Amino acid sequence: MPLIEAGQSWSDAQIAYDLDRRQTATCPHLQPIERALRDQGLYLRRWAGPDVEAQCCVDEAGLARRFELAPSVRYAEPAAYDRSLEDPPAALIHCSLCRSSIHLIHPALARRQTAWFPAAPARSP
Repeated sequence: MPLIEAGQSWSDAQIAYDLDRRQTATCPHLQPIERALRDQGLYLRRWAGPDVEAQCCVDEAGLARRFELAPSVRYAEPAAYDRSLEDPPAALIHCSLCRSSIHLIHPALARRQTAWFPAAPARSP
């Protein structure tokens, strides 16, 4: 595994999650999104508990069109009041009922090569 060889520390659960693309770690409300991210071939890494990190940005309108989201599920770009102003902005899809999250790349940090899910938002003319 290149990331481990590069010095990243991974738990046994993270390794198993990485090797078995059928595994899910999030709550049942977020699992359809997590599965779709994995099916699209996007990089996901398991965090502690029911949280994962996805190396992509999310088009909020596209997400709402593609998935019937439970009332407890929301896309958010929370302000980190307890953090430094130099810290990067956060983005996530969160289930408030289960306290499960998919952590994302904030759109302000997107680069030309950054993946978007479910697809890149339409550009205005």
